Amino acid sequence: MPRAPRGSWPRLALLAAALPCGCFQDAPIVAGTDASSSTSTTTSTSTTAAMTSTTTASTATTTSTPATAAGESTTGESSGACEPVLWYPDVDGDTYGDPEAASVAACEAPPGHVDNDLDCDDDAAGVNPEADELCDGVDNDCDQAIDEYSPANLECGGCTMAAAGRSVYHLCPAPIPWESARALCQGRGGDLVILADPGEDALVGGLIAGTTTSWWLGLSDLALEGSFVWVDDAPLDPKIAAWQVGEPNNLNEEDCAERYPAGFWNDAKCALARPTICESPAP
Repeated sequence: MPRAPRGSWPRLALLAAALPCGCFQDAPIVAGTDASSSTSTTTSTSTTAAMTSTTTASTATTTSTPATAAGESTTGESSGACEPVLWYPDVDGDTYGDPEAASVAACEAPPGHVDNDLDCDDDAAGVNPEADELCDGVDNDCDQAIDEYSPANLECGGCTMAAAGRSVYHLCPAPIPWESARALCQGRGGDLVILADPGEDALVGGLIAGTTTSWWLGLSDLALEGSFVWVDDAPLDPKIAAWQVGEPNNLNEEDCAERYPAGFWNDAKCALARPTICESPAP
């Protein structure tokens, strides 16, 4: 091959220097993406990564505090104050307090105190609302009545007592006039007996069975002759009346009704002395 003329060497050297060397070539550029866009994306990605790393580190070093409900401490125990109640002295230890003694407001019972004021005698343990009434002239059960019926008091003041349904029947055998009999019954917390229906008439008949005299009923025509009414002013229902044949006849001003053990009724003079049947509400 013939050698190039000596004078052309400098031009060839310049051309060789202008050609890029493969070892220093830039990475290929993807079509449609310019160099400035690529640089911006790289910078943004690096910044985001750094921010994420910083946030993660900040979260890792933050101590979380659980939410606390209103009125509660962070230990889960209630911090609210209690509601004080009134406590009353119970001197006799029967679990009933003295209404006349000074009360104490507190969350818990002070020694010798209870949360009620229902005692009527705080010096007697046997006197309280749960006690049985006795025939002793004392209001044992704090109901403002004295010597009335209880399972432990079946006889008192000369009268026997029996509970049946909603009533207590008092059989007082000492003969007295009708008006006195009514006062006796009222003093025992009731009145002369009212026979509301044939069933009650039969019940009372059973109580006086075996006796030999008539007993006062709470029935009279003192207000208006011929119009018999009970002591509660209710008129007598003729359908339940059990008059003896020919009675009432008002013989010699007979205005008060009596019942015989045999079952029939009669009108009699109110001034006559008869045993008494009283009726009071059952406890």
